[in-house]
Amino acid sequence: MSLTNPSEPARSSNDRLPWHRKLWMGLIPLLVLLAIAEAAAWYLDSRWHFHNELLAAFSQVEISSEPVPVLSQDRLPWPADTIAIRSERDPENGGKKYIVGGRAISNAHARQTVMYPRQQEIGPATRRQIVVVGGSAALGFPYAYGDSFAGKLQQLAGRDDCVVINCAQRAWLSGEVAAVADRAMRFFSPDDLIVMAGNNEWLHWKVNHPELQRTMRGMNLRRVLASSRVLALAQYIALRRAIDQRRVGVSEDNQYQTDHQLIGYHYALRYPLEDIAKFDARGWEETKKRFLDVFQNNLTHIVETAQKRDVRVYLLTLPFNYKLSPAWKHPQPESFDPVSCKQVREAIHTTAGLCDAKKYEQGLRTIDAALALDPYPPIAHYLKGYCLERLAQPLEAETAYAECRERMIGNLGSRLSINRRIHRVARATGATLLDVRRLFDEHNHKTKHYFNVDLIHDDCHPTPAGHTLIAKALGVKLGLVTEAVREEK
Repeated sequence: MSLTNPSEPARSSNDRLPWHRKLWMGLIPLLVLLAIAEAAAWYLDSRWHFHNELLAAFSQVEISSEPVPVLSQDRLPWPADTIAIRSERDPENGGKKYIVGGRAISNAHARQTVMYPRQQEIGPATRRQIVVVGGSAALGFPYAYGDSFAGKLQQLAGRDDCVVINCAQRAWLSGEVAAVADRAMRFFSPDDLIVMAGNNEWLHWKVNHPELQRTMRGMNLRRVLASSRVLALAQYIALRRAIDQRRVGVSEDNQYQTDHQLIGYHYALRYPLEDIAKFDARGWEETKKRFLDVFQNNLTHIVETAQKRDVRVYLLTLPFNYKLSPAWKHPQPESFDPVSCKQVREAIHTTAGLCDAKKYEQGLRTIDAALALDPYPPIAHYLKGYCLERLAQPLEAETAYAECRERMIGNLGSRLSINRRIHRVARATGATLLDVRRLFDEHNHKTKHYFNVDLIHDDCHPTPAGHTLIAKALGVKLGLVTEAVREEK
């Protein structure tokens, strides 16, 4: 006898399943779709290498109060059998325009094509190999490969006799460059190693304040999420626009943004560091020395490691934009001495007003008096350079602007000190030195130009004309061309 109520519909076998089995059956299609998406993302990454670029982007926005010594090989963002090399093939259609300081730089593009060959794919050397390592200036950013000094060196040398391999990386510190140089010398058989590093030593250093800490929260979570290539791709797409346009602000509350005013003093006066965070400016010199010591040790490591392999090393000093705004990468203190703080800050703003009113001689006297009290504020040296430039004293103005670059705290400051350390390493190790800063100055002054306006269009990257000067000078050092040929070309 049946106990089923004939008026009730018969229940399917699925209705009789336990709830947890129903849950799993519902999840299976979703898991299959996720697995397919993940496999597709891994395939895309094998072609686009967005995961490597994402990790590099994360490293650019990290904050650290300590310099970075030579990295171990396992801390590079690529597999142990892989190295990144700039491709001679530029992005299709040139890539996105390079926008800096609110304007687009002609013939410059925000992205360059990078290859990731594996060690087993690299054949034995059949020609002279010249390896280039360093930061974005050595990479040739933001110009086409043929406009970089590596590309121009290749043109000078000819492919039958020589191959130039550019292993430079954007925004890398000397400790990272040293690890890349180590790997490049293991993967290839270079005869010559060209090193152009030092622009990024303070890239991760910033004055500590709550806004900066909030920007760093969640970074470790983002790195974990990036283990999934699907989530890495999503993050990469979200970050790419911001990275390309270089619009990463330091503070949301006070509206200060890095990379805002390329040349000039008004932005630095609008956002002095004293109004943004507490900072003991008197301790900066010790911080600066600590970073410079590590930079020198890293550079020495690169040279000595190369020399042990019988690789000739060429160290390049760094040219710079003399008139770069003091607040380009970091707000700057208007005073370093608390005793004269009020008087110096008043003099700085008074001088700025005199400059705006085109009273340059009076402005020069005012700012000189302030510098006699406190010689450290970078904005004071900038205003002095501005007055001297307007008074038709360009050489004296260059000296003042250079002092501003030397006194700037944070990234792209300490230009004179960085170059002095490069000179010191060259003397101590016997590495060949190419003084690019002097090369640019001599070229400028011979043509009655100043401040590197034609040789550096942004904050620190040589223009194609600047790369041409570097390539010709390197060609002589490397024995690829004679001095006479260099002058002709």
